[in-house]
Amino acid sequence: MKNCQFCQAELDDSAAFCSQCGNKQQAAVVQAQPQMPQAPPPVLDPVQAPPPPAYYAPPPPPKEPSFLASEGKRYMSWLTRGFLGTSEPIHLLYAAIVPFLIALFYTLSMARFMSWHAGGFFLLWFFSMVMVAALPAAAWFLNRFWLKAEAGLIETFSAFSSFSNVILPLAFVVMILGLAGAGFAFTLGSLIPVLVLAASAMLLVPAAGGDQKKLWLAVLILAAVFIVLQIIWGSIYSAGRSWGFPRFF
Repeated sequence: MKNCQFCQAELDDSAAFCSQCGNKQQAAVVQAQPQMPQAPPPVLDPVQAPPPPAYYAPPPPPKEPSFLASEGKRYMSWLTRGFLGTSEPIHLLYAAIVPFLIALFYTLSMARFMSWHAGGFFLLWFFSMVMVAALPAAAWFLNRFWLKAEAGLIETFSAFSSFSNVILPLAFVVMILGLAGAGFAFTLGSLIPVLVLAASAMLLVPAAGGDQKKLWLAVLILAAVFIVLQIIWGSIYSAGRSWGFPRFF
């Protein structure tokens, strides 16, 4: 059953005209719902597109600084704290800086007297470095085997380097005077080996433990080593002067 579109009378489903009002029944028009246009899928920029899935490797952990680098960072503070002597150890490479510069400045002060002969200069420089290393090594040997002290090699050379901080400015002044041709540069420079001997002798005092007899004998042995080294150094210096001295035939 259906109702008339005009008078709402009940009609058969197949009726084309209304039996009450006589109007023709029109077929119902089914209006299709308008469809909203669909937006196209977004196109990703290849630059902004997410990368394809890949295996993620975590970054390696930061490397710890080496022992040599750590010692280098504290070298200046160690040098300041131990200007007049310290028992705090430092790496041998850094402990050798001040003695190395002393040997270099001292040899440069003598180069003019050897007429800048290259062979004599380098030979004297090499033996000067041997000398500033041999004296603290002899002091360590006496501490260990004569005074029976538990003296470490690194601690001994570190203390010697800290004592040598006072000698370095003097060696620099002597070098300037020697390069300028001052006659008293040689006399003033003769104090440098004596101060190196004194710095080495200071290494024996803590190990002696108040035993003055053993300390005095150890100082005499160290002085004997110093005399032998000075004789060799003087021979090299004399040879360098003869090599650099101008000869006329």
